Formats: sequence, structure tokens, C-alpha cells
Amino acid sequence: MQNAILNLKEVAGLDEAHEALEPGIEIHVCHSLSRQLEVLHDRLLGWFDEIEGLQPSDVLVAFPDLAAAGPLIDGVFGTAPAGVAGERRRIPYRITGLPPSQANPVARVLLDWLALPERSVGAPELIEWLRVDAVAARYGIDAVALETAQTWLAAAGARRGLTPSVVTGADVPAARHTFSDALTRLFLGYALPDGGAPVDEWLPVGGPQGSDAQLLGRLTRFVDDIDAFGERIATARTPQAWTQLLLDALTQFFESAIRGLNRRRPFDTRCTDAFHG
Repeated sequence: MQNAILNLKEVAGLDEAHEALEPGIEIHVCHSLSRQLEVLHDRLLGWFDEIEGLQPSDVLVAFPDLAAAGPLIDGVFGTAPAGVAGERRRIPYRITGLPPSQANPVARVLLDWLALPERSVGAPELIEWLRVDAVAARYGIDAVALETAQTWLAAAGARRGLTPSVVTGADVPAARHTFSDALTRLFLGYALPDGGAPVDEWLPVGGPQGSDAQLLGRLTRFVDDIDAFGERIATARTPQAWTQLLLDALTQFFESAIRGLNRRRPFDTRCTDAFHG
């Protein structure tokens, strides 16, 4: 059947009048990938009820682009209700075939950080790092606080780089538009009254008030820690020293109770670029 579809050839020996005894290939027209997954979820539930002995571990689902489907799979299969009165609604599943940078958020962040000596960091990227649950928990910055911090950084002009490095233009001091520069302006805005005069080269910017100082301090600690880590990994090390450095980073940057939870998927799988229930 697969070869006939691939080569656009008729399959010999098929009688159009013959009624199939068992369901074969089903084609569903869906308006989005998310809707495809919803239909798949409903069809699987139907098969589990109709086919005696069929278990989630017997099912394999293949995707042409698993990287695009992965988050949507979690959104559909991972949020299904458990069901009531013996009704099955939640299907246990596991995704396999994703690269570590997508399958494990901690691995993705560490890979990003290992490239710090070779590139600058933009404000959106810093915010995305803080969206990782294990990082957010370690530094005490939840989703609401992160939105506040993002607003502060934008107002203070944080655009690129963690700390001053080299002059990027004849009229632009090296410190300008870095996170270090933005945090200095935010601290001055917190310490000085509204409309405070510039201090040396820094113009205070309003934002943090009252207890917001705690959030500003946690944000600064994260930026300082990332900057220090970037400096440490710029030095050549032995394999054993690299191992210890990465282990120390796991302890320093990630909440231990969360970093080991990698998208809870309750059973094993045997196929690459697929997920099965």
C-alpha cells in the first residue's frame, strides 16, 4: 500500500466492491497541527474502547516534523482530564527523537551558556532563560515577576551583552545598552527620587519601588552569575575540570527538585522521531 501511494500505482488484486473487514487507512482533514493531535487523541480513545487488549504501549505515532509537534503534543495529550467513572481520557505517552536542546530545557540552556564566550546576549534570550522552570525557581523569579523585570530592562535600554566589553562605535561607550548598564540605571532610579540627576555617565530610570528591590536584586544576581560563568568557561580546562564545572553549574543555576523532571512521560519508546502512547 505504501509503495502504491508513493509510485501512484494501482494495487493489483483489489476489488472495489469488496468491503474491508477491518479498518485500514483513515484520512482526516484538519485545519491545524493542533487539531490533528486532538483528532488523533479522540481516535486513540475510540480504539482503546473498541479493540480488546489494545494498550497505549502498543501504539506508535510518527511525525514528519517532531520538533514542531512536540510542544503541541504536550498541550493536547498532557492536559487531557483523567476522566470519571472509569472513563479513560488521559493517554500515557512519551516523546522520543527530539535533540537534547529541545527535549530537556536544562540541557538547552547549558548549551546556550557554553557558547557565551563567542557571542553576545540579547534581552529576549536572557528572558527566555529565566522562563525555564528550574532556573526561575532557583532565583525566585516567577512568571509575573519576570514580566515586570522584562519591562524594567526594556525601559533601562538593555539590548545586548552582559557587561561592558569593547567599544562598538566612536560615539557609543562600551557600557551602553548592556545588562550591567541597565541594572545600574535601575538601582539609581530606585535609590534616587523621581527626576534624579545623572550620576557620572548614568541616567536613573524609574521602575522598581518598595519591595521591588528584592526582585531587582535577584535579577542582578542572575545576570552576575551568568557573566561569571561565561568568564570561567573561556579558560581551557581538562575533561575532569569541565565535568566539575558543569556539575557546579547545575547546582548553582537550577533548582534540584525541578531540574530532574523532564516532561513527565510515564513509559518507554522504541522509535526515533516519534511519540507513542
